[in-house]
Amino acid sequence: LPHDGEPADPEVGIAIYRVVQEALTNAVRHARCRAVSVALERGETGWHLQVADDGVGIQNFRPDHLSHGLAGMRQRTVSMGGRFSMETAPGRGTRIDATFPLR
Repeated sequence: LPHDGEPADPEVGIAIYRVVQEALTNAVRHARCRAVSVALERGETGWHLQVADDGVGIQNFRPDHLSHGLAGMRQRTVSMGGRFSMETAPGRGTRIDATFPLR
């Protein structure tokens, strides 16, 4: 994830890669979606990752009771000093937002 010729922090790069990997795996296995978008942008203070699908969403979603994969994505993001959030609703897909500060 280099920017302006600066080397990227490899730990942040691996964390972002793993969050994307898990989000795409979940979309393929569970979402029954037609499309998934992945966006990664570098801002002044860090990286913003968004993964969104147009799938079935998660029934009875509770942010305090995440599945193993979702909890892993959150933990990986938070361990880098970032923030993790997720929006989902039945029939409305799922969107994951993760921010990773520059280190």
